[in-house]
Amino acid sequence: MNNQSHLIFTDESGAWGDRKNKFYIRSWLKTTVADLSRLDQLKEESKNADLLVLLCQHVSNNTEVFFTITFLDEFYGRKFIIREEIAKQVNQVMLNLQDRIKEYMKKIPRKVEDAINYVMFLHVYERFHIQNAQEHLESSLEKDFWFFEKPQFNQKDYRVILSELGIKNFKLVSKSRINEEEYSLGIKIADRLAHGFNKAIISKQGEEFKKNITSKLCRTGNIIRGVNKIFMNNLAEEFQWAKEMNKMLFDA
Repeated sequence: MNNQSHLIFTDESGAWGDRKNKFYIRSWLKTTVADLSRLDQLKEESKNADLLVLLCQHVSNNTEVFFTITFLDEFYGRKFIIREEIAKQVNQVMLNLQDRIKEYMKKIPRKVEDAINYVMFLHVYERFHIQNAQEHLESSLEKDFWFFEKPQFNQKDYRVILSELGIKNFKLVSKSRINEEEYSLGIKIADRLAHGFNKAIISKQGEEFKKNITSKLCRTGNIIRGVNKIFMNNLAEEFQWAKEMNKMLFDA
Protein backbone atom coordinates (compact mmCIF):
# COMPACT_ATOMS: atom_id res chain seq x y z
CA MET A 1 0.00 0.00 0.00
CA ASN A 2 1.68 3.26 -1.11
CA ASN A 3 1.44 6.65 0.59
CA GLN A 4 -1.13 7.96 -1.90
CA SER A 5 -3.47 5.03 -1.36
CA HIS A 6 -6.66 5.16 0.66
CA LEU A 7 -8.46 2.36 2.42
CA ILE A 8 -12.24 2.35 2.01
CA PHE A 9 -14.31 0.32 4.47
CA THR A 10 -18.04 -0.25 4.17
CA ASP A 11 -20.76 -2.08 6.04
CA GLU A 12 -24.53 -2.12 5.87
CA SER A 13 -27.33 -1.91 8.40
CA GLY A 14 -30.84 -3.16 7.70
CA ALA A 15 -31.67 -6.38 5.85
CA TRP A 16 -32.91 -5.27 2.43
CA GLY A 17 -34.94 -8.48 2.00
CA ASP A 18 -36.92 -7.98 5.22
CA ARG A 19 -39.99 -5.88 4.46
CA LYS A 20 -40.35 -4.95 8.12
CA ASN A 21 -37.26 -2.77 7.77
CA LYS A 22 -37.64 0.82 6.60
CA PHE A 23 -34.05 1.46 5.58
CA TYR A 24 -31.01 -0.13 4.04
CA ILE A 25 -27.96 1.96 4.97
CA ARG A 26 -24.31 1.75 3.98
CA SER A 27 -21.55 3.55 5.82
CA TRP A 28 -18.31 4.37 4.04
CA LEU A 29 -15.06 5.15 5.81
CA LYS A 30 -12.23 6.48 3.64
CA THR A 31 -8.93 6.69 5.49
CA THR A 32 -5.20 6.06 5.25
CA VAL A 33 -2.91 3.41 6.67
CA ALA A 34 -1.31 6.09 8.85
CA ASP A 35 -4.62 7.29 10.34
CA LEU A 36 -5.82 3.73 10.92
CA SER A 37 -2.55 2.75 12.58
CA ARG A 38 -2.81 5.75 14.86
CA LEU A 39 -6.36 4.80 15.85
CA ASP A 40 -5.28 1.23 16.48
CA GLN A 41 -2.50 2.43 18.79
CA LEU A 42 -4.85 4.77 20.67
CA LYS A 43 -7.38 1.97 21.05
CA GLU A 44 -4.72 -0.23 22.63
CA GLU A 45 -3.73 2.57 25.01
CA SER A 46 -7.34 3.39 25.94
CA LYS A 47 -9.08 0.04 26.27
CA ASN A 48 -12.45 1.54 27.21
CA ALA A 49 -12.48 4.32 24.65
CA ASP A 50 -15.32 4.39 22.14
CA LEU A 51 -14.18 3.76 18.56
CA LEU A 52 -16.25 6.60 17.14
CA VAL A 53 -14.96 9.07 19.72
CA LEU A 54 -11.39 8.14 18.81
CA LEU A 55 -12.27 8.46 15.13
CA CYS A 56 -13.57 12.01 15.59
CA GLN A 57 -10.80 13.23 17.84
CA HIS A 58 -7.65 11.78 16.32
CA VAL A 59 -7.85 11.52 12.54
CA SER A 60 -6.42 13.82 9.88
CA ASN A 61 -8.13 15.47 6.92
CA ASN A 62 -7.36 12.31 4.96
CA THR A 63 -10.22 10.50 6.71
CA GLU A 64 -13.83 10.96 5.66
CA VAL A 65 -17.20 9.33 6.35
CA PHE A 66 -20.11 9.03 3.92
CA PHE A 67 -23.52 7.37 4.08
CA THR A 68 -25.86 6.04 1.41
CA ILE A 69 -29.46 5.02 2.08
CA THR A 70 -32.34 3.22 0.41
CA PHE A 71 -35.91 3.63 1.58
CA LEU A 72 -37.13 0.05 1.32
CA ASP A 73 -40.80 0.97 0.98
CA GLU A 74 -39.81 2.78 -2.19
CA PHE A 75 -38.05 -0.30 -3.52
CA TYR A 76 -40.92 -2.67 -2.80
CA GLY A 77 -43.57 -0.17 -3.87
CA ARG A 78 -41.97 0.96 -7.10
CA LYS A 79 -43.54 -0.33 -10.31
CA PHE A 80 -40.86 -2.31 -12.14
CA ILE A 81 -42.45 -3.51 -15.36
CA ILE A 82 -40.48 -6.75 -15.40
CA ARG A 83 -41.45 -7.55 -11.80
CA GLU A 84 -45.13 -6.90 -12.49
CA GLU A 85 -45.22 -8.81 -15.78
CA ILE A 86 -43.47 -11.89 -14.42
CA ALA A 87 -45.79 -11.90 -11.41
CA LYS A 88 -48.79 -11.80 -13.72
CA GLN A 89 -47.49 -14.71 -15.78
CA VAL A 90 -46.66 -16.83 -12.74
CA ASN A 91 -50.06 -16.19 -11.20
CA GLN A 92 -51.74 -17.09 -14.47
CA VAL A 93 -49.84 -20.38 -14.63
CA MET A 94 -50.84 -21.17 -11.05
CA LEU A 95 -54.47 -20.39 -11.88
CA ASN A 96 -54.43 -22.58 -15.01
CA LEU A 97 -52.98 -25.50 -13.06
CA GLN A 98 -54.89 -25.01 -9.84
CA ASP A 99 -56.43 -28.49 -9.99
CA ARG A 100 -52.98 -30.09 -10.20
CA ILE A 101 -51.06 -27.85 -7.81
CA LYS A 102 -49.33 -29.66 -4.98
CA GLU A 103 -48.91 -27.98 -1.62
CA TYR A 104 -45.18 -27.34 -2.10
CA MET A 105 -45.85 -25.70 -5.48
CA LYS A 106 -47.71 -22.87 -3.76
CA LYS A 107 -44.32 -21.56 -2.68
CA ILE A 108 -43.27 -20.94 -6.28
CA PRO A 109 -44.76 -17.43 -6.77
CA ARG A 110 -43.05 -16.07 -3.66
CA LYS A 111 -39.74 -17.71 -4.58
CA VAL A 112 -39.92 -16.19 -8.06
CA GLU A 113 -40.72 -12.79 -6.57
CA ASP A 114 -37.79 -13.07 -4.17
CA ALA A 115 -35.45 -13.94 -7.05
CA ILE A 116 -36.58 -10.91 -9.05
CA ASN A 117 -36.18 -8.61 -6.05
CA TYR A 118 -32.68 -9.98 -5.45
CA VAL A 119 -31.58 -9.17 -9.00
CA MET A 120 -33.23 -5.74 -9.03
CA PHE A 121 -31.88 -4.65 -5.66
CA LEU A 122 -28.34 -5.84 -6.35
CA HIS A 123 -28.02 -4.53 -9.90
CA VAL A 124 -29.87 -1.24 -9.41
CA TYR A 125 -29.97 -0.15 -5.77
CA GLU A 126 -26.82 -1.73 -4.33
CA ARG A 127 -24.90 -0.76 -7.45
CA PHE A 128 -25.94 2.86 -6.94
CA HIS A 129 -24.81 2.73 -3.31
CA ILE A 130 -21.32 1.77 -4.45
CA GLN A 131 -21.28 4.15 -7.41
CA ASN A 132 -22.40 7.08 -5.25
CA ALA A 133 -19.60 6.32 -2.77
CA GLN A 134 -17.07 6.14 -5.61
CA GLU A 135 -18.10 9.56 -6.87
CA HIS A 136 -18.44 11.26 -3.50
CA LEU A 137 -15.21 9.90 -2.03
CA GLU A 138 -13.40 10.59 -5.30
CA SER A 139 -11.92 7.13 -5.23
CA SER A 140 -8.91 6.18 -7.32
CA LEU A 141 -9.52 2.80 -8.94
CA GLU A 142 -5.79 2.27 -9.35
CA LYS A 143 -4.63 3.21 -5.84
CA ASP A 144 -7.44 2.66 -3.33
CA PHE A 145 -8.31 -0.64 -1.67
CA TRP A 146 -11.90 -1.48 -0.67
CA PHE A 147 -13.04 -3.67 2.21
CA PHE A 148 -16.64 -4.92 2.21
CA GLU A 149 -17.91 -6.79 5.23
CA LYS A 150 -19.57 -9.83 3.67
CA PRO A 151 -22.59 -8.35 1.83
CA GLN A 152 -26.15 -9.69 1.82
CA PHE A 153 -25.64 -11.17 -1.62
CA ASN A 154 -23.93 -14.12 -3.24
CA GLN A 155 -20.22 -13.27 -3.39
CA LYS A 156 -19.90 -14.27 -7.05
CA ASP A 157 -22.77 -11.93 -7.98
CA TYR A 158 -21.25 -9.13 -5.91
CA ARG A 159 -17.90 -9.50 -7.60
CA VAL A 160 -19.63 -8.96 -10.94
CA ILE A 161 -21.02 -5.61 -9.75
CA LEU A 162 -17.62 -4.49 -8.45
CA SER A 163 -15.99 -5.53 -11.71
CA GLU A 164 -18.55 -3.58 -13.75
CA LEU A 165 -17.75 -0.50 -11.65
CA GLY A 166 -14.04 -0.94 -12.23
CA ILE A 167 -13.18 -1.84 -8.64
CA LYS A 168 -10.35 -4.36 -8.79
CA ASN A 169 -8.64 -3.87 -5.44
CA PHE A 170 -11.15 -5.19 -2.93
CA LYS A 171 -11.78 -7.84 -0.31
CA LEU A 172 -15.06 -9.33 0.91
CA VAL A 173 -14.56 -9.95 4.61
CA SER A 174 -16.45 -12.60 6.55
CA LYS A 175 -17.87 -11.34 9.86
CA SER A 176 -16.52 -14.40 11.65
CA ARG A 177 -12.98 -13.63 10.49
CA ILE A 178 -12.80 -9.89 11.01
CA ASN A 179 -10.31 -10.14 13.86
CA GLU A 180 -7.93 -12.00 11.57
CA GLU A 181 -7.79 -9.10 9.11
CA GLU A 182 -4.82 -6.73 8.98
CA TYR A 183 -7.16 -3.74 8.94
CA SER A 184 -9.89 -5.15 11.18
CA LEU A 185 -10.31 -1.84 13.01
CA GLY A 186 -11.55 -0.12 9.85
CA ILE A 187 -14.18 -2.81 9.33
CA LYS A 188 -15.34 -2.50 12.92
CA ILE A 189 -15.63 1.28 12.63
CA ALA A 190 -17.71 0.98 9.44
CA ASP A 191 -19.99 -1.44 11.30
CA ARG A 192 -20.43 1.02 14.18
CA LEU A 193 -21.11 3.89 11.79
CA ALA A 194 -23.79 2.02 9.83
CA HIS A 195 -25.66 0.77 12.88
CA GLY A 196 -25.27 4.10 14.68
CA PHE A 197 -26.72 6.03 11.77
CA ASN A 198 -29.59 3.57 11.36
CA LYS A 199 -30.42 3.92 15.03
CA ALA A 200 -30.29 7.71 14.78
CA ILE A 201 -32.79 7.73 11.92
CA ILE A 202 -35.17 5.17 13.39
CA SER A 203 -35.27 6.98 16.73
CA LYS A 204 -35.62 10.31 14.92
CA GLN A 205 -33.01 11.69 17.29
CA GLY A 206 -29.89 12.53 15.36
CA GLU A 207 -28.45 15.44 17.30
CA GLU A 208 -25.87 13.32 19.11
CA PHE A 209 -24.84 11.65 15.88
CA LYS A 210 -24.58 15.03 14.17
CA LYS A 211 -22.47 16.44 16.98
CA ASN A 212 -20.04 13.53 17.14
CA ILE A 213 -19.93 12.16 13.62
CA THR A 214 -21.41 14.02 10.68
CA SER A 215 -20.32 17.52 11.70
CA LYS A 216 -16.71 16.39 11.99
CA LEU A 217 -16.26 13.73 9.35
CA CYS A 218 -18.83 14.30 6.58
CA ARG A 219 -18.66 16.95 3.90
CA THR A 220 -21.81 19.06 3.78
CA GLY A 221 -24.21 17.54 1.31
CA ASN A 222 -27.30 15.46 0.80
CA ILE A 223 -27.13 12.07 2.46
CA ILE A 224 -28.96 10.52 -0.46
CA ARG A 225 -27.14 12.50 -3.14
CA GLY A 226 -27.20 10.55 -6.36
CA VAL A 227 -29.52 7.87 -5.05
CA ASN A 228 -32.25 10.29 -6.13
CA LYS A 229 -31.60 8.87 -9.59
CA ILE A 230 -33.76 5.95 -8.52
CA PHE A 231 -36.01 7.74 -6.05
CA MET A 232 -37.39 10.01 -8.80
CA ASN A 233 -37.43 12.85 -6.26
CA ASN A 234 -40.90 11.92 -5.05
CA LEU A 235 -40.52 10.36 -1.64
CA ALA A 236 -43.85 9.68 0.04
CA GLU A 237 -45.18 11.97 2.76
CA GLU A 238 -44.46 9.46 5.49
CA PHE A 239 -40.79 10.02 4.78
CA GLN A 240 -41.03 13.77 5.37
CA TRP A 241 -39.51 13.31 8.79
CA ALA A 242 -36.60 11.45 7.16
CA LYS A 243 -36.01 14.47 4.93
CA GLU A 244 -36.02 16.66 8.02
CA MET A 245 -33.54 14.29 9.66
CA ASN A 246 -31.34 14.57 6.59
CA LYS A 247 -31.46 18.36 6.80
CA MET A 248 -30.69 18.35 10.51
CA LEU A 249 -27.72 16.02 10.08
CA PHE A 250 -26.10 17.73 7.14
CA ASP A 251 -27.21 21.32 6.68
CA ALA A 252 -25.03 23.97 8.22
